[in-house]
Amino acid sequence: MPPRPAASPLLSLHDVSLAHDDDSPPILTAVTLTLFPGMRLLLRGPTAAGKSTLLAALAGRIPPRHGSRAAARGLQLLWSPHEGPDRPSARDDESAVAFLRRLGEGCGEAAALGALSAAGLDQWAARRAWAALSAGERSLAALAAAPSELLLLDEPALGLGREEARAAAAVLAPEAWEGTLVCASGHEEFCRALRPTHVAWVEGGGVRLVECGASAGGEESDFGDGAS
Repeated sequence: MPPRPAASPLLSLHDVSLAHDDDSPPILTAVTLTLFPGMRLLLRGPTAAGKSTLLAALAGRIPPRHGSRAAARGLQLLWSPHEGPDRPSARDDESAVAFLRRLGEGCGEAAALGALSAAGLDQWAARRAWAALSAGERSLAALAAAPSELLLLDEPALGLGREEARAAAAVLAPEAWEGTLVCASGHEEFCRALRPTHVAWVEGGGVRLVECGASAGGEESDFGDGAS
């Protein structure tokens, strides 16, 4: 069920305009979005519409040109961008197991393998060099080290097959992970298995929020159709 409106928000953007830098035209304007505990928000829209920019703004990595961002005190979040130096990452020659053990400051190999397996990464991929993993497999490794409050994910299922995508979505299912989730994905199988409470359509320079199961006109919403 969607979070109750009376719940205290974890994070909010109020009437923000977002651009890559001060010299670039705005990508998104007049965006107001509030994240509540337990909310599972799927970002959909055409390529280059601003989904990654919106995730970066929620993470506090892109300051609004106009408007404001507010976060709950002590909020712990993990932002996993599609690419770039801020993505939770390992050294190119480091395996996912070694990466997780390093993040866990002494985590044993068996525990690291168990966490990676639970996130959908098999033992063979877990021991391959980071540079040899697909973008989707790297996302699964990042999920294994996720915090318990807020996850911001950009295309975590990229490069995954149908069954791999289902396994990744199962790790993020409400009964398996109780935190708040914002995820941009064009992988249809992953989107359907993720069981979002809301969908935000990012297109035309704006963001339109829809509650899953209902469209603006009161009809059932199918978030799997439309632009990815």
